[in-house]
Amino acid sequence: MQELRTAAESMTANRPVRPSLIVSVSGMATGGRVVHHLRHLLPDRRNTVLIVGFAAEGTRARDLADGARTIKIHGEYVPVRAEIVQADAFSAHADADDVLSWLAAAPEPAATYVVHGDASAAAALRDRLDHELGWTAAVPALGERVTTRTRKLPGPSALVRRKGGRANRSGRIGRDRGQSGRRSRCGWPDGRCAGCEQPR
Repeated sequence: MQELRTAAESMTANRPVRPSLIVSVSGMATGGRVVHHLRHLLPDRRNTVLIVGFAAEGTRARDLADGARTIKIHGEYVPVRAEIVQADAFSAHADADDVLSWLAAAPEPAATYVVHGDASAAAALRDRLDHELGWTAAVPALGERVTTRTRKLPGPSALVRRKGGRANRSGRIGRDRGQSGRRSRCGWPDGRCAGCEQPR
């Protein structure tokens, strides 16, 4: 095994003289030396590119995993003739079950924003936060602005007065949302939110 510390040393790996294995960082192939390796090695059918772990939408690694026949690198389209293999089992990210288990031990926030992951996975986690933990959760759109606030919850037997005269003895604001199908003034689904708690 040989460690290639400099860019010049790394470039020598792009012209291997014998069968070899290159281990490079940036598993999603968005930057770094791996991009240079891919540019030189993807066109050769004798090579295999192993994508280890999760590859997000919009990354070169995801495009390769999805079967792209060309990849744009440094402004040029590079043909993909190498074999592409993905090994999902090596991801270091916690899965949704782990995230929910961890969050269940935390106090309920005023709102939870899911801002990481593919759109479908983010939406699925948002739904699980709502259904399994009873939390107000949203997947904000790119560039969307939201107002965050802390929530001070009363004791479990306290009477919580809502605007409009409704009361909730549960001690958890908005715990029973999901029935109305309306949106609150600030845009939260199901008619209530921690901030305005009043139907639109």
